[in-house]
Amino acid sequence: MRYYRSLYGELTMSEFSKKVDLFELMQGDADVYTVEEFNELCDTSCLIDYDGFGHPITGEGMMDPAWCLVPSQRHTLPDEVTHIQWFNR
Repeated sequence: MRYYRSLYGELTMSEFSKKVDLFELMQGDADVYTVEEFNELCDTSCLIDYDGFGHPITGEGMMDPAWCLVPSQRHTLPDEVTHIQWFNR
């Protein structure tokens, strides 16, 4: 089983996703966009693969934190994703 280190100690992916909420994600060094905002920024080339990466977020919390999404892969997002936590380089 894979564990993730966080402010809450070592957690499984399921436990980690339940602990992290959208407000908490917005307090860090990342920007949080809705999927619609993220797609618009990508469509207008405001965000490109070189700029950084994002983590998909669902209504239940962050998906796999090891998933580093880049704009050219945004078509692979599952329907349940509501927001993207974006980290610039």
